[in-house]
Amino acid sequence: MPLRLSYGEASAAGPRPENQDAIRIVTPAPGLATGKGYLFALADGVSQCADGGLAARATLQALAFDYYATPETWAVAQSLDACWSRTIAGCRPTVATSRC
Repeated sequence: MPLRLSYGEASAAGPRPENQDAIRIVTPAPGLATGKGYLFALADGVSQCADGGLAARATLQALAFDYYATPETWAVAQSLDACWSRTIAGCRPTVATSRC
């Protein structure tokens, strides 16, 4: 019997006018799901930055893309660790996008 997932999401902006949190849910093809599983990720937006929501969404997009590209022989923890390190290393603010 195949795995069936149900999920819900809720997030609040708090005292800020805009909610910059991001969520990423990936349900891969069955063959890929067997080895890598499903990905549920949440990023807390940096509300003090003008581009905090964009940063949160871009980080989760990169994580999802990189995670499923890791070798099938890697354990989940190894894959996530490598992807997280690569994602953080790639976060280099530029003058045009960083307004913190």
